[in-house]
Amino acid sequence: MFSIGFADEPLEFPLDDSSISAAPARLCLENAIEDFLANLAVWSKSDYESHWRRELRALLDGTPKVSLIVSYNDPKNPPTWRFGTFIATVLGLASKTSFVGATTYPVILM
Repeated sequence: MFSIGFADEPLEFPLDDSSISAAPARLCLENAIEDFLANLAVWSKSDYESHWRRELRALLDGTPKVSLIVSYNDPKNPPTWRFGTFIATVLGLASKTSFVGATTYPVILM
């Protein structure tokens, strides 16, 4: 069994900023359950749902891999770290409270 969707719970404000809300949601795959917060600063709930439907439809239509974005923020401001002469930028953070870039879960048909 697989499901992804928003929980029937009130919005949260994990960044202590009342202008940046997040919607509680859940991804289930067999017995594995992952609760997450979808940042609503850039995408609305319907934007996420449209993206999920489009990606899952592509998977059912034969695309071998898709990616489900579960939290999306302004890509103009990703987190950046300097390591000597190298600069690393991470667009995917697997944390419920990290809202920079896109947190994704790859879905692979086996």
